[in-house]
Formats: sequence, C-alpha cells, structure tokens
Amino acid sequence: MRAIVGVWLLAILPGGAALGAVTTNEAEQILVESYRHVVQADQARNDARWRTAVHSYRQAGEGYQRLYRETPDFEPRIVAYRLAYCANQLRLIEARTGRSPADWLKESSEAADGAESFRERYLELLARYRALEEELALSRLELERMRKEPLPEAPTGEKTVPVRQLAEEDLTLFLQQAAEAEQRKDWPAAREVYDIILTVVTNHPAALAGRARCESAAAQATPTNAPDPIETADPGY
Repeated sequence: MRAIVGVWLLAILPGGAALGAVTTNEAEQILVESYRHVVQADQARNDARWRTAVHSYRQAGEGYQRLYRETPDFEPRIVAYRLAYCANQLRLIEARTGRSPADWLKESSEAADGAESFRERYLELLARYRALEEELALSRLELERMRKEPLPEAPTGEKTVPVRQLAEEDLTLFLQQAAEAEQRKDWPAAREVYDIILTVVTNHPAALAGRARCESAAAQATPTNAPDPIETADPGY
C-alpha cells in the first residue's frame, strides 16, 4: 500500500512541493472535501465523463497526499487507502480510454465542457448541498461532545435543556441513515456514518457491528482480477 501511495505522491507533486503545516481542524476539513471529490469523480466515471472524473480524482488525491505528507498520524489507514483508490481509478481510466490523465486535462475546455457544462453546474450545486449536510453532521458531533461534559448547575427556578435526549435522537438518525445505505449496498456511505458515530461513542455496539459488516462487504465486493474493475464503486473506509 505504501508503495502505491509513494507513486501517487510523485505523480501529483513531482519534486516534492513544500506545503504549509496542517492543523487538526484543517485536516478534518481536507478529509471531508477530498471524499466529496471522490464521490463526484465516481459519478462522472460511471457516466463516462472522463475529463471530469480525472479532474476530480486528481483533486481528491491532492488533498489526501497533503494529509499523508504533513499529518501522518491523522487517519493514516483511510488516507492511504483512498490515495491508492484514486491512483488506481486514474490508471483504469487510461486503460479504458487509451488516453492518459494528462491528455484529458489538456483537452480544450470549449470542446470538453460544452456537453457537460449544465451537468457539472448541477453537480457543483449538489456538492455544496452535501457540504452543508456535512457541516450539520459536525454540528451534531459538537452537540454530542457537549452532552458528555458536565452541565452547569442551573439557577433556582430555571430548567436545563435536555441535551442528552437530543443527542440520542441524533445517534438514532445516524444509525437509520447507515442502515439505509447498507440496504442499498452503499458500503462507503454506511461506513462513513458508522465512523462518525464511533468518533463520539467509541464503543457503540451497533456502530462497531455495522462498520465490521461494511468492511467485510467492501472486501468481498473488491475484485482482484476482475476483467473490468473500473465500474466498481469506491469501497471507502
């Protein structure tokens, strides 16, 4: 895995470009943004919109390689896996189309974007919507952290806000979303939700079991010598 990642790093930043330090909050934002690019790239790949797919996989890879270089202790397994996934998808696109990623990116914008402009605008708006959803999820995580902290004593006559009840309702909603994703066999999406839950409640039994199911299903669904692996969706972690 590290050998594949190393090749990807050379392909993205030849010569080893210097980047600024990444804080923990920035690393979390980069991880979310990079995964958004992966989702967009997978959609474009499935629709045979190769130029958009190549561009989005490259954007995702640039984010993951920055995390790999500057924050090696931040979600190393997820970062390394997704770097390898992006590099592999670029290789498969080249094998399928006979054109290298560089060739796709050099294609004239007028010729390439004419048929895709409307759809790409739609995907851009959809990505913004999903980003807002992710911000909402982070807000819910903050609410859960607040639940774990001792509540200050309320003055006499005042009522405290039922933070615990609200947080438990959020966890229930997360579990429902993960279950729906599993029913669709969308293992990456389900795994993402279970990971969010486990960042808050480390030993949550249902989330642990769900993540294990996703890992097992993703491993079984990942072809080793399949004749056309390009159609395989991102297993994710």
